[in-house]
Amino acid sequence: MASYGYIKKTSEMTKIIEQVNTISQYEVANIFIDDDNTSVEFQVLYESLEKGDSLVITSLSVFEQTLRQLEELFLKLHELNIRLIIVNEGIDTSESSSSNYFRIMLDLVQMEKVVAKQLTLKRMAKARENGIVGGRPSLAQKVIDEIIYLRKQHKKSIRQIASECDVSVGSVYKYVTQNEELNTIVSEKEEFGVR
Repeated sequence: MASYGYIKKTSEMTKIIEQVNTISQYEVANIFIDDDNTSVEFQVLYESLEKGDSLVITSLSVFEQTLRQLEELFLKLHELNIRLIIVNEGIDTSESSSSNYFRIMLDLVQMEKVVAKQLTLKRMAKARENGIVGGRPSLAQKVIDEIIYLRKQHKKSIRQIASECDVSVGSVYKYVTQNEELNTIVSEKEEFGVR
């Protein structure tokens, strides 16, 4: 069971020294320090963590991530029973007062996802009420006809059609699939004499 520290460099050298001094008090085997704009050392640390290890940081802000982005980290720390010490917040997950920390944080992540989804749906509904339609713009019928013609008559691939019609592969796939499904339904109706 190893103990590690993690620091994110800032422009202020005194802050780095303070963080190193603070984390060193916890007898860590190694302190990983990242530059302000990278997370290379954190990736090395993340991959080094094993069951029962300890991670000492001064604040959650060193990860420079939102709660949602921290979800993967919280899951791994929880699964590996990593002792997380967040010095400035007075959190030590090995103590009974902080023992549910990961569960609480993961619950907050889930709540944040639900709230974000609800807000997005409300905004989309409001936009529709105001006549604003989201999503991809529909293609002109002339382009749709050209897509179907190139597929049926010239047996061109979806990529070739997308390139020739200057549309996305997804759009070509959508209209080709719809047309093939429609043709199947029409031929089945004709086969059974249904109009």
